Amino acid sequence: MEMEKVDYAAWIGMDWGSYQHAICLQAAGSSSVARHTLEQKPEALHAWATNLRAHFGGAKVAIAIEQTRGAVIHFLLGFDFVHVFTIHPKSLKNYREALHPSGAKDDPTDAELLLQFAMAHQDKIKPWAPAEPEIRLLLRLSEFRRKTVGKRVRLTNELTQLLKEYFPAALDCAGELDTVMACDFLLKWPTLEKLQKSQPETIRRFYQEHGSRRRDVIEDRLKQIRSALPLTTDAPVIEPSVFLVQSIVPQLHSVIDAIAQFDQRIKEVFEKHPDAPIFSSFPGAGPALAYRWIRIIYRCWKDRVPYDEDKYVKSLRQRKPAWLQSLPFSES
Repeated sequence: MEMEKVDYAAWIGMDWGSYQHAICLQAAGSSSVARHTLEQKPEALHAWATNLRAHFGGAKVAIAIEQTRGAVIHFLLGFDFVHVFTIHPKSLKNYREALHPSGAKDDPTDAELLLQFAMAHQDKIKPWAPAEPEIRLLLRLSEFRRKTVGKRVRLTNELTQLLKEYFPAALDCAGELDTVMACDFLLKWPTLEKLQKSQPETIRRFYQEHGSRRRDVIEDRLKQIRSALPLTTDAPVIEPSVFLVQSIVPQLHSVIDAIAQFDQRIKEVFEKHPDAPIFSSFPGAGPALAYRWIRIIYRCWKDRVPYDEDKYVKSLRQRKPAWLQSLPFSES
C-alpha cells in the first residue's frame, strides 16, 4: 500500500553510535549531500535539533534510522517537526549488499545508505508513531522484566553449578533456588557442616517462617540433612565457593525482589487501561501464557477488536506453520 507523500524540507540518514553519530542530509530540490558527525552528548544533540529547525524554518524533515535504536527514536520524537522512519537492520543489510556487493572501503556509510533507502522507498514506508503513554509504559515494564528474569536465570544457573561442586545437599534442602527462601537458606547455611551443626528445631522454624508449612516435607528435609554426606571436605574448594555463594545470593535476592515489583506495577497499569477487557478476553490469560499470546494481543490491540479463536485458527491453517501439526485443531 502506498503511503501519503509528504513534501519534506530535507531527508536525513542517521547512523547512531556509542560515542558519535554520523549524519547525512539532503535538502529538498538539491542533489548534494552534507555529511557531519555529532558527539553523543545531550547538549550537542539538542543544539543540532535546534539548528535544524531554524535552518528549515520549522518545516517537516524526515530522519531515517535503524529500527533497533530505541533511545534515539525517543529523543527525536521530542521534536514536532521531525518524522522518524525506522529501517529494519536486515532491510538495510540487504540494500547494502545489493548495491555494493564488493564491500570495498569506499562504499557508502550506513548513514548514506539509510538516506538513500528512505528517499528511494518513501512511498512504501511510513513514519514511526509512538503508542499512547500507558501502552509504552507497559511495553517498557515488560521489556525490563524480561531482562531481569534473564538475570535470575543466569544467577540460578551459576549457583546450581557451584553447589553441585561443593554442597549438593543444598539443592534438595534449600528449595527452588529462584526463591527468597533459598537465598536466606544459603546465607544462613553456606556449607553442609554448618547446616548439620544447627538444631533441628532451628531449621524447622526457618522453613515455617518462609512459608513451608507441610510437616511431612519439613521432616523429610531434616532427615536428608542428617544423613547427607559431604561431597568434599577440601578447604581450598569449600572456602572460595562460600565466598562466591555469598556474592551471588544477594544479587539473586535483589533480582527476585525486582521481578515482584515489576509484576505489581504491570498489574496496576494493566488494570487501569481502558483496553484491559480486550487483553482479558484471551482464554487462560495470565503470566503463564504471556509469551504465547504477545503477538496475537498486539494485533488485537492495533485492530481494536477482541480475540476471535475461529479467526485465529483459520489464519493458522492458511499459513500452515510447521508447529501447527502438533496442535489438537490441526488438519489431518
